[in-house]
Amino acid sequence: MKIKSVVLFLLLGACASSEVRQNLTSACRVDTDCAIVNPSCCSCNAGGSQQAVLKELAQTNAQHCAAFPVFCAQYISNDPTCKATGAICQNGQCQLQY
Repeated sequence: MKIKSVVLFLLLGACASSEVRQNLTSACRVDTDCAIVNPSCCSCNAGGSQQAVLKELAQTNAQHCAAFPVFCAQYISNDPTCKATGAICQNGQCQLQY
């Protein structure tokens, strides 16, 4: 689990440009390859945001959030990603579906 957490940090963290991170974490073939995560571990009902990633990374993100709990703000986020209703594979990349 520690290795997956490190990989997730490297992919979603500050070690690569935003475009590189997006390509590595969201390359897909079909809609079922994709899932929504809260990258900060805080839901939209707790000041967070959403991101579409590969389903495998979504499981790793959930494990990371469970292992390293964070304190989340107690307000409903106005981040535009919070309006997404699902994740789809579009042009080979996981995207939020609105």
